Amino acid sequence: MRSILTAVLQAIWWALTLPLALLGIQRKPTASDLAASLLADTPPASADPEPAYEMGELIREHAARRYFGKRAGDAPLAELPAAVAAWLDRMDRPAMYRAAMTPARLLEAHVAAGPDGQLRSLGLVAERPDAPAPAPAPARSENLSEILADLGYAPIVHRAGAAG
Repeated sequence: MRSILTAVLQAIWWALTLPLALLGIQRKPTASDLAASLLADTPPASADPEPAYEMGELIREHAARRYFGKRAGDAPLAELPAAVAAWLDRMDRPAMYRAAMTPARLLEAHVAAGPDGQLRSLGLVAERPDAPAPAPAPARSENLSEILADLGYAPIVHRAGAAG
């Protein structure tokens, strides 16, 4: 009974406000109007579930435990493949944090790509046999003059009284 009464009142309200709406005069929607429209427009359930990245999730979990430490009550994790475990062992602390925070799908794609992995900041899981080992970064000087000289800039000396 109540829903019929509500429907009748809404129809009367619509009929009364239609001329105003046609003239471009409308009331501002209230919070209840917005909530009702959001609830009425629920998206349909997705037929395709999102793919699970089990290997990526396992890598993230191992990296998180190595970075943050194991907490009491944590369930034991499955073993990682030897190459992936060795890759995690080679990581320094900042790289381990990045691995713990990287989405599972990206980690899984990086590991699956082998030497063609795209997450260079985490290092390669399997080193390329045909690529030379990366050279160590040159030591940087703290002196501004030396840094500018390394970049190819030379100071210009101006002397007072010299004609130029």
